[in-house]
Amino acid sequence: MCRTAPSEAFGLVTGYPVDFIFIPGMGRLPVTFVGGQPPLALIAQSSLASGAAGSDRLMAYETVRIFAAAAVAPYLGEAAGQLRLVVMTGEQQGAGRTAFGVVFRGCWLTTLSDAVLSAIRSAAIQPDTVAYDRAPGGSLTAADYLFLPEM
Repeated sequence: MCRTAPSEAFGLVTGYPVDFIFIPGMGRLPVTFVGGQPPLALIAQSSLASGAAGSDRLMAYETVRIFAAAAVAPYLGEAAGQLRLVVMTGEQQGAGRTAFGVVFRGCWLTTLSDAVLSAIRSAAIQPDTVAYDRAPGGSLTAADYLFLPEM
């Protein structure tokens, strides 16, 4: 088993299905990367320090998105610039729906393509991913998710 010591510099520690990115000032964050068009990085809302609210929280998520894109740029090339950050809240929103939001270029996306929803659903049913830890038990369908534009 290979162990990686925490670093003070930005970096990516791979360990599929959960990778870790280290961001100075934010620490080491577990992320699940999902390839595709566009690529996705899934993160649990609880992994970021609480206390930031509103636009400060959005800026924190955008910072994570930028660092995640930089981490996978050697593998994805220019496509990494299109990376979306999927923030899984783990909150149940009636009828077994799990709330999540998607950040891209400093904004909460208000519409998602079927391909993006499908990729999120696929990640959520894979054991040991960041999304799986935040998803309701049992089999998942599109109705299990509620997109929250304001988190």
